[in-house]
Amino acid sequence: MKHFYKTLLLATIFITFTNVDAQTWQWATRGGSSDPLDDASEEWIRDMAVDKEGNVFTIAPVGRDEDASIGNDPLTTYSESFFDSDAVLTHFDCDGIHLWSKVIGGYSIDRCQRVGIDTLGNVYTVGLLTPNFNDPAEYPIHFDTDTIIPYSDNNFEYKKSMFMVKYDYAGELQWLRMPQADDVGLDANTSTFRNMTSYDLSISPNGNAYWLVDLHPGTFADGAVVNTEEHATYIFHYGPDGNFVEAIPMDMEFFYYGMDKMKMVRNPKTGNYYFAGSHEFYHEEDEYFVMGSEPIEHSMFLACFDAGGNFLWKNENTDDYTADPPDNANDPNDTHDWARIYDIKLDEQGNIYLSGGSSDGDNFAGAEFSTDVYFFGMLYAPAPFVMKLDEQGNLIWMNGAHFTKGNFYGRDLAINGDEVGVSGYYHDLGWGDFTFDNEPNTGQYLFFGRFDKNTGDMLDLQSIGNLQNSGNINSSTLEADGRGNYYMGGKFGYGISFGDYDLYNLGGDSDFFIAKYGKENCDCELPEAGFSYVVNEGGTVNFTFEGTSTYNELEWSFGDGETATEAGPQHTYSDNEETHWVCTTVYTDCGYDTYCQEVNSNLAVKALENVNLYLYPNPARETVNVSTQQALNYVVFSINGKRLQEGKLTVQEKSISLENLPIGIYMVQLTATDGAQKTVKLVKE
Repeated sequence: MKHFYKTLLLATIFITFTNVDAQTWQWATRGGSSDPLDDASEEWIRDMAVDKEGNVFTIAPVGRDEDASIGNDPLTTYSESFFDSDAVLTHFDCDGIHLWSKVIGGYSIDRCQRVGIDTLGNVYTVGLLTPNFNDPAEYPIHFDTDTIIPYSDNNFEYKKSMFMVKYDYAGELQWLRMPQADDVGLDANTSTFRNMTSYDLSISPNGNAYWLVDLHPGTFADGAVVNTEEHATYIFHYGPDGNFVEAIPMDMEFFYYGMDKMKMVRNPKTGNYYFAGSHEFYHEEDEYFVMGSEPIEHSMFLACFDAGGNFLWKNENTDDYTADPPDNANDPNDTHDWARIYDIKLDEQGNIYLSGGSSDGDNFAGAEFSTDVYFFGMLYAPAPFVMKLDEQGNLIWMNGAHFTKGNFYGRDLAINGDEVGVSGYYHDLGWGDFTFDNEPNTGQYLFFGRFDKNTGDMLDLQSIGNLQNSGNINSSTLEADGRGNYYMGGKFGYGISFGDYDLYNLGGDSDFFIAKYGKENCDCELPEAGFSYVVNEGGTVNFTFEGTSTYNELEWSFGDGETATEAGPQHTYSDNEETHWVCTTVYTDCGYDTYCQEVNSNLAVKALENVNLYLYPNPARETVNVSTQQALNYVVFSINGKRLQEGKLTVQEKSISLENLPIGIYMVQLTATDGAQKTVKLVKE
């Protein structure tokens, strides 16, 4: 028997499970309003971030009608028109309980674009505001009730449009940054309030924020950045305390089109940036997109830049394309322009995962696409795929659907331990050993596939049904926690069904949904990974696992393509590289954890125990210093071994901020460049 919900009150929901080991849809909820929003403001989950414990943070547009809500929890919104929207940042726990929401917006269409989290439970989002210039009514910009930017009839006062905001786990505002000059505004000839555009965001584990922006002429970040170019792309780097660190110029340029079809991820190991996306070619001739000095010439691309913003390499699909919209249904050169990359993720080793769609005969990074697609006479429409590449963009594996009736893609992907999940929408679909055939005129459906992370083999494929032949259904984000659970977000028209949970739209074209697939394991204790190592003569390295003592399985990745599964492996490097990125992953019945560090295999490791190395003051309050005369990496662990904070120390900069840590006892692991380590007890008071 199904449970039917017009709305779902998460704070009071009780769910009964028949098998705690079975993976099922654990919960689902909706959000939105009944407003008839335009396409730019449709209610959908724009982005999602999930931590190891299963805390879920989402951003979505939401209309202004009085029925705007998350489940049965009402939202206060601020836009002027029923066709406009605000943005809502929401926090759910692992059980689907709605903990808090923050509505951001004012007069017109306001949006959050990306959301990110650090390992201390803080959440960050960036976005775009539309200040009120002409309406006689006062519509101030709200960051919920935390900060309100006043309305002014002066066109050069309170007209900033770009923002990044940080909240803590409980929803308390930590800081707000709006890097445009105070006097941006609007006159008859200029629209300087739009002299900066926000596109993407990456958050490091210790809370450093890397914000992708496009700048027009102007002054930014309190005068730290002055741009005179018509278009200039930068990464704005902010520290965990919200202080501006630097502006990194990116060796790319574009005009009008391309950036909104692209996603960015940053590798915390190397500092490299990866950009993946799509470029459509049936637009105006003066629209362009260039990576380094090389224009994007095909519809799918992946590009890599170093930590300083310098272009390193790119991959594109190989077919030739016309500049006009496809009009020859059976000509692959006239239809492959619909190939797309929609999502990109990195694993702990730096491998790259892509999802999207392409058509028969296309090639990307050596992956050959072979599909049988029929869509209104088109034999070359795209079918969904997922692929894995190494950090240099070399193909490891690709798995694609072999049959669809439609123009469909793998929209979202998530890395989940030794699995990769992919979701999207379809009508008819054949992938691996699974085939879904649906009756004509029965709306759209979602698919959710799971694949082996190492081989790419399909493990499972599910169809998620609509209600009453509903259309306007799509998934837009997929994430995973450290317990083996998946979290999907997207939009739906009339209704959608996740196992025993049916959701219905309040009105308008769409509402957004969040749903969890996995097990009832929110209260179990997650494992912790960790290891130490010693380098012997000849470059042989002895590794020792130092994480959770009782476990089901260990996996080691030694950074040279070799792996192991024992607790104390010995490994000899033969590739003549001095350093390797080594990771160990521990699996228990509850979930998994991965720990990685750089290992120098050419130097014999000595302990730091005999070095005069200590913390001061200790106990400490806001900051602790390290008595070091050499560069060190540090990791702050809880007394239970949970990794909380990490970073680098130099002879000049040798302090560790404790601002985001509660009062308590911690262990600080210090690692020299040669791999030597020392762990010191720290008390914060």
